[in-house]
Amino acid sequence: MITVRLKPLLLFSGTSSLLGGILSLETFFVLFLFAGLYKADSRFNWVSVDLTALFAALILAWGFYIFFICGLKVKRNALNLLIIFILFISCAFLSLIYTPGFAYARQKVLYISTLNLLAFTIAALIIASSRARIKRFMMALIVFSIVMFVEVFKNYLQSGGIGFVTAFNTNYLGVGRVLGLGAILWLSIFLFTKKLIWRIFSIGALAFYLFLMFVSGGRGPVVAFISTSLMFLLLGFLPGKTVRYYRFSFRLIGLWILLIIFLLMFISPLSTTTLQRFLVIYEDPSHGYSVAVRLEYYKDAFHYWLASPIWGHGIGSWPILEGEEDTRKYPHNIFLEIAVELGLIGVCLFMGFLFYGLKCLGDLDRVRSDPLKMTTLMLLINMIVNAQFSGDLHDNRVLFALVGLITMTDQANMKRKS
Repeated sequence: MITVRLKPLLLFSGTSSLLGGILSLETFFVLFLFAGLYKADSRFNWVSVDLTALFAALILAWGFYIFFICGLKVKRNALNLLIIFILFISCAFLSLIYTPGFAYARQKVLYISTLNLLAFTIAALIIASSRARIKRFMMALIVFSIVMFVEVFKNYLQSGGIGFVTAFNTNYLGVGRVLGLGAILWLSIFLFTKKLIWRIFSIGALAFYLFLMFVSGGRGPVVAFISTSLMFLLLGFLPGKTVRYYRFSFRLIGLWILLIIFLLMFISPLSTTTLQRFLVIYEDPSHGYSVAVRLEYYKDAFHYWLASPIWGHGIGSWPILEGEEDTRKYPHNIFLEIAVELGLIGVCLFMGFLFYGLKCLGDLDRVRSDPLKMTTLMLLINMIVNAQFSGDLHDNRVLFALVGLITMTDQANMKRKS
């Protein structure tokens, strides 16, 4: 049997055959995480069941098989993180007692306790247990981003570059988030691969990904990607034992110079939706409708939190507090959303969840010397920044999955075992 090795694409050695990668748990996991972005497309009307539910059932069954038939051992740090997450979910459940919301509150708890919990559990207990699985996950993610890139580029050409650019009948923010995650993977390939051809290819891929991010209309994903790149630089220049990491920071500076030159050559601020929306922030006294609404939400959220700082107003209470109908509404900031609805207790549990996950990565030198850990950390930072601008709590399924992934085994431990 002939197998095709995909070693260069992920730069991290040890990926499986092409067929094995396509039919892997990790591929179906990526399709589950992003099902909400493509299932409304008319090309999937022939599927009679909800695609999120379908892929959730598949990975759940797969997970049971791995646990009970293959006898997978659960790592202590992953189990501890799962307990913290369950406590957070329990806090949301208890808040149903006093929340003024009804339909949205129950829907929100249902999604958090099923879809988000499933995303985290599969990532932390199964995928993070094997570095090969994490590589397959990243392979599936970058392939999904390429599919999104092709669809967005096609729609951009058809639109003539006017207005927001979307794909698969989803919104521009979903498009920007997927392209942003893909761009981080290409950035990681550029920084860590030793093959010149893949460095050159990754520069071209990054340039075109950023081009589409600038023309699609989403400001949050652009800010998230830039923030993640700056974090790469910060981690590189922080003092530590791994002095050799400095060269990656200088390589990143050189890359950004090339990308800026490319963007200046091919992008006019007046011809791209995203840049136009950035300019509105500075030129319009009200900073534009979208920013003005968010600033009003942030101010309201602070006042609502002061009214009930410990327990919050209950899960799904935001639309009721705002005088809206009992439908999906949120303050467009995950920390303010938790503070308003679950109070300091919820914020502390969520922050504990994040900080314990980051602690599982190890110290700075250990992270910087491990390309897989660095890449996973950058993906997580990207999603955390995105969560500060849009999406409610249960929309951030990918964020919870990435927190689960950072419980991965150390590279040094894998070498000792082998």
